[in-house]
Amino acid sequence: MRARPACASWLGGLYAALLYGFIFLPVVVLVLFSFQGGRFPVPPFNGPSLKWYEAVLTDGRLVQALVNSLAVASLSSAVACVLGFLAACGLARYHLPGAALQRALIMAPLAVSYLIIGMGLLITFNMMSVSRSLLTVGMGAGGVRFVAHLPQTRTVCPGDRLQVRLNAAMAVVLASRPR
Repeated sequence: MRARPACASWLGGLYAALLYGFIFLPVVVLVLFSFQGGRFPVPPFNGPSLKWYEAVLTDGRLVQALVNSLAVASLSSAVACVLGFLAACGLARYHLPGAALQRALIMAPLAVSYLIIGMGLLITFNMMSVSRSLLTVGMGAGGVRFVAHLPQTRTVCPGDRLQVRLNAAMAVVLASRPR
């Protein structure tokens, strides 16, 4: 195996730094300017102020929206993790007919924008006369998270090797029990 030249690793580091800078610099700038006292987030920086945070936290509707968002995110993530783990273990452990097709159908939403999925769910719920509520938002967010968690969770459940490990662990526990 050949060693990489020093300039290649240096260029790779520079590329990574530029890429991360391109992604995170706008977020850092927005956070910095959120502490500006002026009406518009434009340079020059007019000095630090918590005026905008006070305005947000004193508006009851925005605080309620924040609480709702945190509740939906927490509950839908927990449900999606459990369902994703169970589905991944089932797909890894049992070899069903058409398993490749099942995996492809489950993974298909990863290739579609979340905005398109949200619009599709909204249209579907409207056609079914389901009223918009935190439950429907949670169902949509949970479905997206379920699909997103499935590939990662599937690596934790490597099929037959999992059963071998469970059997070995059970044998160790049963062998070490006092009689």
